[in-house]
Formats: sequence, structure tokens, C-alpha cells
Amino acid sequence: MSEVMSASFAESVLLIAVPFVPLVMSAAMLPSRWRESVVRLAPWASLPALLVAAFSTGEMLDLPWLLLGSRLGMDDVGQVFLVFTAVLWLLAGIYGRSYLAGDTRRARFFAFYLLTMSGNLGLIVSQDILSFYLFFALMSFSSYVLIMHKQIPQALRAGRIYIYFVVLGEVLLFAGAVMGAWQAGTLYLDEFPGTAQSNIVTGLLIVGFGIKAGALPVHAWLPLAHSVAPTPASVVLSGAMIQSGLLGWLRFLPLGHVALPEWSLVCITAGFGAAIYGVLVGLSQDEPKAVLAYSSISQMGLITVGTGVGMAAPEIWPLCLSAILVYAFHHAFAKGALFLGVGIAASTGGAMTRRGPIVAGLLLPAFALAGLPFTSGAVAKSGLTELIGHLPEPWSVRMATLLSLVAVGTTCLMARLFYLVWFQESGHPQKTNGLWPPWLAMLSVVAFSIWLWPSVDTATLLTTSFAGLWHALWPAAAGATGAWVAWTLACKGLLKFPYRIPVGDILVPVSWLSRKLGRSWSCMTDRFRQRAKDRAWNLQQAFSGLARFRSPWQLEVRMRRWEIWGVMFVTLLVLFYVMLALA
Repeated sequence: MSEVMSASFAESVLLIAVPFVPLVMSAAMLPSRWRESVVRLAPWASLPALLVAAFSTGEMLDLPWLLLGSRLGMDDVGQVFLVFTAVLWLLAGIYGRSYLAGDTRRARFFAFYLLTMSGNLGLIVSQDILSFYLFFALMSFSSYVLIMHKQIPQALRAGRIYIYFVVLGEVLLFAGAVMGAWQAGTLYLDEFPGTAQSNIVTGLLIVGFGIKAGALPVHAWLPLAHSVAPTPASVVLSGAMIQSGLLGWLRFLPLGHVALPEWSLVCITAGFGAAIYGVLVGLSQDEPKAVLAYSSISQMGLITVGTGVGMAAPEIWPLCLSAILVYAFHHAFAKGALFLGVGIAASTGGAMTRRGPIVAGLLLPAFALAGLPFTSGAVAKSGLTELIGHLPEPWSVRMATLLSLVAVGTTCLMARLFYLVWFQESGHPQKTNGLWPPWLAMLSVVAFSIWLWPSVDTATLLTTSFAGLWHALWPAAAGATGAWVAWTLACKGLLKFPYRIPVGDILVPVSWLSRKLGRSWSCMTDRFRQRAKDRAWNLQQAFSGLARFRSPWQLEVRMRRWEIWGVMFVTLLVLFYVMLALA
């Protein structure tokens, strides 16, 4: 450690400051007299991360005394993630100070905002498995308070479902990380992917990180959370935290080292499924933030497709990685700008005329998501199209067609968003003066950031050939035409939307099934007790515990006993060692 710090003391200090400055600031909010000061400074806790991203030389800081030997550092992939993550946390925090100005729970929000920021930024600079996992868990659990901030029934339900998925994901990640580290014989991430992994480890990591990335079918927490969370929380959930699942794939999977044809097929299928499913379900939503949530699921599906292509063809992984990073960079800022604009529109009151400038400002990130020429979306989608072109026939043709269909659907989804923003009902108007500067800054980033991307040739952005422009324009034109026809028919009363899917989609039948099972369990136990009484069986004592389990919820209370947990813990240990032996 001393050699590393003596070589670059300033960089070492900044690396340590990236996760620990927001962590210390969160702890500083415990004394009530410091809370307002910390709230004012909270957005700037991401400043060390911006400095590291701008001036890092790629050196690693080893901390052998911390945990099992921690390592912090910055590589090319981490630099891209750190740039857009830090900017999103900064602008969302500035926005949040005005957005929550009259909220009595404002201090609590920013305390957990800082904790979540610490975990999100910390996992990006972590270069060992244990540190990455701990910061990932800190981010996941702390964000629960951001989701249920409003404490209305919908927010509490969304938070409860989110924490179910978080616990499931953490268990899968812990099992996959431990088994993978045992197989690789190392705890350092730069050495981890270079070794062959078993299918069990790969599956655990894909699903565990896929929960955070909103992958199909473990995406259900995401639209529920976005619909009820405050706007600044939605910005970092959709733009920054959802990308941490992608970073986990890039850090832990052997991408570019070995071919994974079976998992490639899984990821490509799930990716296109999410891209199309997100559009179809998003079109049926009646709340702008829910539409944006399903748009995030659709866009992350395309990134999953790029990851799947890299699994199938390790020889083109550098090209895959470049396309994935450009798409993640573009999506983070475009989606952040859309959420900030929707938040301002909801705060303007009931006057639709006030929303004209807001709708105009939303056009730029919407055009970017639709992939129109001269936008970041056009560059991102051209990279993905070029990537798919390296696959053999008939995969390349089919995937190119699917990409075009997704672009048409994304345009329709953005049209649905504009309709809802223009006609949405809102409460009493609030002061929005403090909300405009961070939103305008985000729009500026959307407009100019991709022009500064080092690997993008300016000629790509300034395509003048008719064929190139037509290829970029026709999906958006088709989507806009379809949206205009549907709007015209609906205004004349000739068209009604054919379906309505509640937010959470697949959880609706799951909840219905769980209620049915709960009622069946209750009826079964009631019937058992009645038979025991009628026939005078002397088994009441033996089955008294079972008879009292009138529902799975009462069973849960009984399961909290320490002796039962002990047996379960030992059983899980045995199963874990069996899995290790089989791996």
C-alpha cells in the first residue's frame, strides 16, 4: 500500500474519497444541527468521483489490511461508468433539493441518498470481489428508503416487492461470487473473468445481476419502484443504478475469453424479449414515469443483446464492449433528462399551456432514444447494428429486423409519453425555478456528450448519404405515423386502447395465485381442525402447530424461531458444499 500511495498520493486519496465522502456525509446527518448543511452539500459528494474519472492514470490502490485484501482503482470501463454515474448523482441531487423543499422527510431522503450514492460509486472503483459485493449490497438496500419515501400504500408495496428481489439477487450473487472465486483462486476482478467458469456460476451471476439490470423476467420491481419514487430517485434508479447490473456482467463474466454459446442464446432471447415486451406493456400505461420505466426495460434489453453477442463471439468482444459502453452512456443521460422533465411537468399545476416549453425540451432526449440522426441514440444504435452484422446468417438479418421493430416501438412509446405529459392531471402548482437549471444542464449533456466520445468518428454523426439517413429515419417515421393515426382515430371515438396492463405486469397473476394458495391453505387447515373435532381424534396435541398455521403469513411468524433458522442454516451449508463439489 505504501508504494502505491507514494507513487500517486493524490490519486489514492481521491479513490478512497469516492465511496467514503458520501458515507461520512450521511453519518454527519445524525446530529440534527448539521442536517440542513449536509442537505445543501449532498449533491457535491460525487465530486471526488468526477475528479477520479477525469484525472485517473489507471493505478491501483491495494489495501491489504481491509477485509480480505481490498483493491480500488480505475480502468477504461470503470471510467465510462463513473462519468455518467457521478454526473447523474450530482444533477439529481441539485434537482432534489428544490423538488423536496417542502417535504418533512427531506433529511431522511438525503441521508439514504448519500448511502446509496456511496454504494453505487464504490462498486465502480472496487477491483476485488468482496468490496464490489459489499458496495453493491449497500446500494441495493439503501435505495429501498428512496422508493418508499412517500409512504403511501403503493410506495410501501413497491418497496416491499423491491426488497424481495434485492434479497433474492444478493443470495444469488453471493453464491456465484464465492463459487467463482473458489474456482478462479483469486479475489481480484482483473484476474477473475480470465478463468473458465462452471455453468452454475455463470447462471447465478447472470440472474443475480440481471435483477438489478431489469432483465426479463426478473424486471417486475422496476416499474413499480419508478412509478412511486420521487423524481430524483427515479433518475438515479433508471440512469445509474440499473447500469450497475451491466457493470457486474462486464466485471464477473468471462467475456472475450471463452465462448458461451448456450448463455449467449439465453441473453439474446431475453434481451429482445425485454425490448419488445417493454414497449408493448409501456404503451398501456397511464402514468408518465411508468412509461419511462418500461422504456428502461426495453433499452436495457438491447444492451443485453449486445452482451449476448459478445458471449457468442469472443473474437469481436472489443467491438461489443465499445457498442455496449456507448449505449449505456447514451441511455443514462437520455433517460435522466426525460425523468427530470416529467418531474417539472408534474409540478406545473393543471395548466397545459405551461407545459409547452417542457414538452419542447423533452423532444431532444426522446429523439435520442428513438435513434434519430445526429443524436447520441443514432450513434449507439449504429454501433449495435454493426455489432450484429458480424454474426453469421440468418442471425444478422433477423436481429437487424428486430432492432428496427424495437426502434418503431420506442418512437410509439415516446409519443405515448408526450400525450400523458401534456394531458396529465397534477395537483397544486409548485415552485419550479430550482428544477430548471439541473434539467437544462442534463439536456446539454444529452446534446453534446456523444460528440466528445473518443472512439466515435465525427463523420458517423454527420452522415449525408441518402441510404444512411433513410435507415435511421424510417423506424422513427413509421412509429410517429402510427402514433398520429391512433391519436386521430381516438379523438373521433373510432379507437379504444385494446388492453390495460397494471404496473408490475407479471406480478398480477403471481399475486392472484398466491392469494388462491393462501385461501386454499386456510380452508385445508380449517377442514382438518373440524374433522379432528368431529371424529374426536386424539391428535389435536400432535397437530396443534399445523392447525394454527391458518395462512403462509402465520407460518412465517413461526419460522422466525431460532431453532428453525439453525436447521435451515445448516441445511443451506450442506447444499452449498454439495454445489461446490459438483462444480
